Amino acid sequence: MNRMLHIRAEKGWINDPNGLCFFKGYYHVFFQCNPYGLEWAKMHWAHVRSRNLLDWEYCPLALVPEIECERGEKGGCFSGSAIEKDGLLYLVYTASDGLHQKVCIAYSQDGMEFKKYEGNPVLISSEYENDFRDPKVFFHEGLYYMVLGAYKKGSSGCILLYSSEDLLSWSFCGNIFSLDRSIGTMPECPDLFFLDGRWVLTFSPVDPGYDGYSSMAIIGTMDFSVPEFKAEKTIPIDYGKDYYASQSFLDEKGRRIAFAWAGSWQWLPEFNGFPIMGDHTGCLTMAREYHIRDGGFVSEPIDEIKALIKRERNDVRLLSGEKLSLDKKRHIGLKKTISGKREGKLLFSLSRNHFIIFDFRALNAVVLNIEGGGIKHSANIPIPKEMEFSLSLFYESPVLEMFLNNGEVSYTECIMLDDNDYSPCMECIDGDLSLTCF
Repeated sequence: MNRMLHIRAEKGWINDPNGLCFFKGYYHVFFQCNPYGLEWAKMHWAHVRSRNLLDWEYCPLALVPEIECERGEKGGCFSGSAIEKDGLLYLVYTASDGLHQKVCIAYSQDGMEFKKYEGNPVLISSEYENDFRDPKVFFHEGLYYMVLGAYKKGSSGCILLYSSEDLLSWSFCGNIFSLDRSIGTMPECPDLFFLDGRWVLTFSPVDPGYDGYSSMAIIGTMDFSVPEFKAEKTIPIDYGKDYYASQSFLDEKGRRIAFAWAGSWQWLPEFNGFPIMGDHTGCLTMAREYHIRDGGFVSEPIDEIKALIKRERNDVRLLSGEKLSLDKKRHIGLKKTISGKREGKLLFSLSRNHFIIFDFRALNAVVLNIEGGGIKHSANIPIPKEMEFSLSLFYESPVLEMFLNNGEVSYTECIMLDDNDYSPCMECIDGDLSLTCF
């Protein structure tokens, strides 16, 4: 077993999480993987499992590209999902030969050894054959449903809905959502689920532009008879650049738990690639629980991770220019109380070159990464307007994950620091700030 808050490949490249489920006493996480190199190449499904979402066991590769529709220089077994039916665990995934994309199925009795269905592929699209991927399957009112992302040049990206009685024969229901070009083109890794009394549609947009977001949540209504998803509120799941291809599942406790890839394709040219850590490249984000709270979308660490945090309170009053050094811990907590006028600025430093400025007058936080004397990346994050808010910050190399007000706002970014660089501290730039560290 390996204690991993951020799941990584045993060796090789990692990207999208897939096939999230709870099956026969284990949490299962599958993910895109090139087990033979540190770069993206022919995709396999790697696999880990856990009984507590903290300690993970590496399992044999679940899917290996071997049938005709998976062969090709840029082909493989691409993203998909998992679902249990009649005591079997089914993996529903994208098969690509490098040009055409189709939906295939594999199944297992024990969740460890998988056999591919002899009738693969189970779904083909002549209209969207080049970009037709990432099936997410769920059960609703007596039928199995599948949402997947689709795109063809000259049109808007869209999310398509299919239905089935047996997971093997699928019928087209319709296009439930077309993507506005201001958000992006192709909606990758769509997920549709019922959460706290509302329907939620999530996806990661391809080509969102420099100021776009890596993952979006849309709260709305879903009518399966039309079918149509009507959007009412669009919210970034995360304000950082490295929360991509999120997928969620219901666990045995009824929680909506999600993982994402700690990376993002569109940032690759600007930010010099993904973190290479020894014999593996990249990782997943921490497990989060999704909620809807006061009409907003909440993404916060699961209780199992919160339980690792020591709740030692330390009330601090910082005057302008004062600095407080912090212990080198994975988690740093901060509770900010705003009394009277909204004033003051707080600087939180991970190192000399990586810091966050909280401006309580402007009600935003600015994340700055400084390299070579110039700004490498900057992002504005809204600070909740309440008179009091909490901050939780986790750093486990190379991933920084920050949560405001228990997940009302979250921010994720990969930052490579070694032990000599990592020297967290808080400094009051101006004003008079009352803080509670825990």
